[in-house]
Amino acid sequence: MEELDQATKIISQSDNILIIGPKNPDLDELSSAYSLSYTLNKTGKFVNHCLKELPGNYPQVFKPAALPKTFVITINSNDISQLYYEKQKKLLKIFLTTKEKFVDQKDIEISPTHTPQLEKCNLIITVGLENLELLGELYDKNFKLFYQTPILNIDNKESNNRFGNFNLVDEGQPIAVILNKLIRSANYKLDKDTKLWLLLGIIDSLKNKEPDKATLKTIFDLISVEIDFEKMIDSLYQEKEASILVQAFKVIEFFKDTAIVSFKKEHFKNSDSIPKALKFVLEKLTKETFCFPKLLVLWQENLFIKGVFYSKNEDLLNKFLDKFVGQKKGQGIIFETKFRDLRVAKEEIKHLI
Repeated sequence: MEELDQATKIISQSDNILIIGPKNPDLDELSSAYSLSYTLNKTGKFVNHCLKELPGNYPQVFKPAALPKTFVITINSNDISQLYYEKQKKLLKIFLTTKEKFVDQKDIEISPTHTPQLEKCNLIITVGLENLELLGELYDKNFKLFYQTPILNIDNKESNNRFGNFNLVDEGQPIAVILNKLIRSANYKLDKDTKLWLLLGIIDSLKNKEPDKATLKTIFDLISVEIDFEKMIDSLYQEKEASILVQAFKVIEFFKDTAIVSFKKEHFKNSDSIPKALKFVLEKLTKETFCFPKLLVLWQENLFIKGVFYSKNEDLLNKFLDKFVGQKKGQGIIFETKFRDLRVAKEEIKHLI
């Protein structure tokens, strides 16, 4: 807690911040760094960063909101003959004219400034960096800056050598969990984009393993209705059934340490098979994505509410067998209720959990 308070205090006292990550960051490191950069920018601080874009399906998730206040537009063409712009209230239009050739969209890039004004920053934040030497040329050419400027070191590796003036290192935790604590401790607002980025970082960090209590609490804190779950699921899965997983996240709620999904009939309108859709949701939510240790899925079939409850707790599964007609399969139980109303069924079942 003392380290968290110190990190919060030094950030509040700094107005020109540089955020740096490793040369080859993973998704957890990069999404966390982007979240911090974007959040601090929105508070009015001047924040620049030396961060890469994500590979594969992920870059569009971070555009355009994750750009810093200072950025560069790069056009790969030697055929530009004219350039001018118009400023209309909040709208900026940039006009380019080429002599002969067309400019392909792939030749236009928007990115952070390649040479941020390092000498003006009064705080350096490293995210996912074990030691400063890993920065290579950036560290060698700016040794004086790193020696004279306060450094907040945020990481989750046992091998981190605590090189910062302030060290927020929590071994084994997703960095997204550490960043969520820091941002909330500073009373900064997490918007729908930063929540999405942190959730993607947690998914990457877990790599199909069950979250501990701190990570599970963070997941519960971050999931909210305003998040673009279509964007999140599209970046993870390509199967047709992925659309039902989007619906699951839109209605998911949490009770104690249990995730609860309550499907209405309209949620299955794009599904070819309800059993197939339910199987997809159960597999992704218990074995991939966030690997919830306890999951309750309810849906209406004919007149009555049916459900599946997943847990490694045998006593808890037996409670369901004592209460409802059901069948145990592995670490789950599929059961039928006498309830006709989804809300009533859910509230009654909560007493068993």
